Amino acid sequence: MSKISLYFRLIPLLIKAAEIALGAKKGELKKQMVIDEFFGIVSVICAFAGLDSSVIDNAAIRAVVGEAIDGIVAILNATGVLKKSA
Repeated sequence: MSKISLYFRLIPLLIKAAEIALGAKKGELKKQMVIDEFFGIVSVICAFAGLDSSVIDNAAIRAVVGEAIDGIVAILNATGVLKKSA
């Protein structure tokens, strides 16, 4: 399951997708969407690869993914990537 770290590269893409899909909705709703999509992708990959996803500590990974999302969003906001042009 060490390859799960590779899936973290999807988080910025998922953040942008949540921003497009949910627009002006609250950040927590967008964050939950990203976390749910992340786990959906990991579940599908585990199923196709024949990996046992029951060994994943979902609570711990949710916490880490949540922190990663907060950090990435802070960077994207600071650079203006998520800002709408006037």
